[in-house]
Amino acid sequence: MQLTETLALADLTAVISVGIAAIVAVTGYQNTRHSARQTFDNFTLRFIETENADPHLYAGRQWLVENSADPQRDFALYADIGRFFAQHGQAEGITLTRGADGLVASYTVADDPAAQQTLQSWLKGREHIRAVVESRNTAAEAVLNGLLEENAYRLVRRRAVLADFRMLADYTAARRAGDAGYAEAFVRLAQRWEKE
Repeated sequence: MQLTETLALADLTAVISVGIAAIVAVTGYQNTRHSARQTFDNFTLRFIETENADPHLYAGRQWLVENSADPQRDFALYADIGRFFAQHGQAEGITLTRGADGLVASYTVADDPAAQQTLQSWLKGREHIRAVVESRNTAAEAVLNGLLEENAYRLVRRRAVLADFRMLADYTAARRAGDAGYAEAFVRLAQRWEKE
């Protein structure tokens, strides 16, 4: 009888031990999952803070907003320096060499002050546009590849991303005509968010 009671007590102890181990394992799993989710959310928020502190993105967005108010402004011109010069009456101030794909391979600008001023205007605008597109494309790649938590990022950035996309739609289309992969993630994410 005592042997049976000892075995029953050992079995009961084993069952209780297994039950405690299962509870510890489940609790540990839930805590780890919660901690991982919290880390993922914190990383997304830190990424957003980094964007907020980016002076190039800020300056680029300011320039876009200021220049989008001008109905004569065509951001697509910044995709082709030859068209930009022609639009500004300086077609004779630039010599272009185009590649087989029709894109500008190289250019030489005359020493004429008006041509130089047009060049500086194009370079400044292109740099601002490039800063915005590169920043938005980097973030979009991170979102699309699951490196940023999409719901949190969308909640904070949806309006700004879509505004930038709309302002730069002609520019990105012009660039994508020669390079189909240009800003692909930015375009895909913005188009997806527009449908929501």
